[in-house]
Amino acid sequence: QLIAYGGEWERGREVVEKVKRMNPHHAPWLHFVSAHDHMRKGEFQEALEYAEKINMPGYPWAMGIRAFLYGAMGREREAEKYRKMLFELDPDFKQHARLVVRGWMAVEEDQEGFVKGLIMTGLAEPEE
Repeated sequence: QLIAYGGEWERGREVVEKVKRMNPHHAPWLHFVSAHDHMRKGEFQEALEYAEKINMPGYPWAMGIRAFLYGAMGREREAEKYRKMLFELDPDFKQHARLVVRGWMAVEEDQEGFVKGLIMTGLAEPEE
Protein backbone atom coordinates (compact mmCIF):
# COMPACT_ATOMS: atom_id res chain seq x y z
CA GLN A 1 0.00 0.00 0.00
CA LEU A 2 2.73 2.45 0.90
CA ILE A 3 4.46 1.72 -2.40
CA ALA A 4 1.46 3.14 -4.26
CA TYR A 5 1.05 6.13 -1.96
CA GLY A 6 4.77 6.76 -2.37
CA GLY A 7 4.11 7.46 -6.04
CA GLU A 8 4.71 4.03 -7.58
CA TRP A 9 1.02 3.41 -8.27
CA GLU A 10 1.38 0.62 -10.81
CA ARG A 11 3.82 -1.41 -8.72
CA GLY A 12 1.84 -0.74 -5.53
CA ARG A 13 -1.39 -1.93 -7.14
CA GLU A 14 0.33 -5.07 -8.41
CA VAL A 15 1.47 -5.92 -4.88
CA VAL A 16 -1.94 -5.21 -3.37
CA GLU A 17 -3.75 -7.23 -6.04
CA LYS A 18 -1.38 -10.14 -5.44
CA VAL A 19 -2.10 -10.00 -1.70
CA LYS A 20 -5.83 -9.96 -2.40
CA ARG A 21 -5.54 -13.02 -4.66
CA MET A 22 -3.48 -14.87 -2.07
CA ASN A 23 -5.96 -14.15 0.70
CA PRO A 24 -9.60 -13.89 -0.35
CA HIS A 25 -10.42 -12.78 3.22
CA HIS A 26 -8.03 -9.83 3.09
CA ALA A 27 -8.58 -6.59 4.98
CA PRO A 28 -11.17 -4.38 3.26
CA TRP A 29 -8.90 -1.33 3.41
CA LEU A 30 -6.74 -2.85 0.67
CA HIS A 31 -9.37 -1.65 -1.83
CA PHE A 32 -8.41 1.95 -1.04
CA VAL A 33 -5.27 1.63 -3.19
CA SER A 34 -7.14 0.68 -6.36
CA ALA A 35 -9.89 3.20 -5.67
CA HIS A 36 -7.39 6.02 -5.11
CA ASP A 37 -5.42 5.08 -8.22
CA HIS A 38 -8.56 5.32 -10.34
CA MET A 39 -9.56 8.55 -8.60
CA ARG A 40 -6.27 10.26 -9.40
CA LYS A 41 -6.80 9.34 -13.06
CA GLY A 42 -10.33 10.75 -13.05
CA GLU A 43 -11.84 7.27 -13.46
CA PHE A 44 -14.55 7.77 -10.90
CA GLN A 45 -16.89 4.92 -11.85
CA GLU A 46 -14.01 2.43 -11.69
CA ALA A 47 -12.91 3.92 -8.36
CA LEU A 48 -16.44 3.55 -7.01
CA GLU A 49 -16.44 -0.17 -7.83
CA TYR A 50 -13.49 -0.59 -5.42
CA ALA A 51 -14.84 1.90 -2.87
CA GLU A 52 -18.06 -0.08 -2.57
CA LYS A 53 -15.98 -3.08 -1.47
CA ILE A 54 -14.56 -1.20 1.51
CA ASN A 55 -16.81 -2.63 4.22
CA MET A 56 -15.72 -0.46 7.14
CA PRO A 57 -18.90 1.33 8.33
CA GLY A 58 -17.25 2.95 11.37
CA TYR A 59 -14.27 4.34 9.47
CA PRO A 60 -14.75 7.94 8.27
CA TRP A 61 -12.63 7.59 5.13
CA ALA A 62 -14.79 4.67 3.98
CA MET A 63 -17.71 7.10 3.90
CA GLY A 64 -15.55 9.96 2.64
CA ILE A 65 -14.35 8.15 -0.45
CA ARG A 66 -17.94 7.39 -1.45
CA ALA A 67 -19.05 10.98 -0.79
CA PHE A 68 -16.12 12.22 -2.88
CA LEU A 69 -16.84 9.89 -5.79
CA TYR A 70 -20.58 10.40 -5.90
CA GLY A 71 -20.06 14.15 -5.68
CA ALA A 72 -17.46 14.11 -8.45
CA MET A 73 -19.89 12.17 -10.66
CA GLY A 74 -22.71 14.63 -9.99
CA ARG A 75 -24.77 12.11 -8.04
CA GLU A 76 -25.63 14.56 -5.28
CA ARG A 77 -28.26 12.48 -3.47
CA GLU A 78 -25.81 9.63 -2.89
CA ALA A 79 -22.98 12.05 -2.09
CA GLU A 80 -25.10 13.77 0.57
CA LYS A 81 -25.99 10.42 2.16
CA TYR A 82 -22.31 9.58 2.62
CA ARG A 83 -21.33 13.13 3.65
CA LYS A 84 -23.91 12.92 6.41
CA MET A 85 -22.58 9.55 7.58
CA LEU A 86 -19.02 10.86 7.40
CA PHE A 87 -19.71 13.97 9.47
CA GLU A 88 -21.64 11.93 12.05
CA LEU A 89 -18.54 9.76 12.48
CA ASP A 90 -16.09 12.67 12.37
CA PRO A 91 -17.63 16.14 12.77
CA ASP A 92 -14.21 17.79 12.30
CA PHE A 93 -13.32 15.91 9.12
CA LYS A 94 -13.20 19.07 6.98
CA GLN A 95 -10.61 20.63 9.25
CA HIS A 96 -8.10 17.77 9.16
CA ALA A 97 -8.76 15.95 5.86
CA ARG A 98 -5.97 17.78 4.04
CA LEU A 99 -3.43 16.82 6.72
CA VAL A 100 -4.37 13.15 6.45
CA VAL A 101 -4.01 13.20 2.65
CA ARG A 102 -0.62 14.87 2.91
CA GLY A 103 0.45 12.35 5.54
CA TRP A 104 -0.39 9.37 3.34
CA MET A 105 0.61 10.55 -0.12
CA ALA A 106 4.25 11.33 -0.74
CA VAL A 107 3.88 12.93 -4.18
CA GLU A 108 2.78 16.56 -4.01
CA GLU A 109 0.90 16.34 -7.31
CA ASP A 110 -1.20 13.46 -5.93
CA GLN A 111 -1.80 15.35 -2.67
CA GLU A 112 -2.98 18.47 -4.44
CA GLY A 113 -5.29 16.54 -6.76
CA PHE A 114 -6.98 14.80 -3.85
CA VAL A 115 -7.23 17.94 -1.74
CA LYS A 116 -8.74 19.84 -4.67
CA GLY A 117 -11.32 17.07 -5.07
CA LEU A 118 -12.09 17.10 -1.34
CA ILE A 119 -12.70 20.85 -1.45
CA MET A 120 -14.78 20.58 -4.63
CA THR A 121 -17.03 17.92 -3.09
CA GLY A 122 -17.45 19.75 0.25
CA LEU A 123 -15.21 17.44 2.26
CA ALA A 124 -12.38 19.87 3.07
CA GLU A 125 -11.98 23.56 3.76
CA PRO A 126 -10.10 25.70 1.23
CA GLU A 127 -6.74 27.00 2.43
CA GLU A 128 -6.76 30.58 3.53
